[in-house]
Amino acid sequence: MVRAHAPADLRTKRNERKRRERLERLFSQAVTASNFRRAELLQNALFGDQEVYRIWSRKNESFYATNCCGNCSDGLRAGRFTKEEAEARRVPHILSLVCPDGKHIRFDTAA
Repeated sequence: MVRAHAPADLRTKRNERKRRERLERLFSQAVTASNFRRAELLQNALFGDQEVYRIWSRKNESFYATNCCGNCSDGLRAGRFTKEEAEARRVPHILSLVCPDGKHIRFDTAA
């Protein structure tokens, strides 16, 4: 039996995917414009003090986009993920984790 429950607060919008997409787009624009203070504030709003990673697809030779919706070849427009988010989407023989310093870590060799 499936039951639907009303949310606790009906006036609160639940649009986390759109929010994240917009904040990541603003982050990319700030980095492109060399406005690093704004980029730092946006990154803190998105991820707090967690390290941020990108996901590289060896199959498509491109980065995962925001919310894992498609691929993009530009590293600035690539989606940002926490380590837990990146590991949850792994396909070991295809994907690798790109560290903040640019180092690639293959999921199939990392233990």
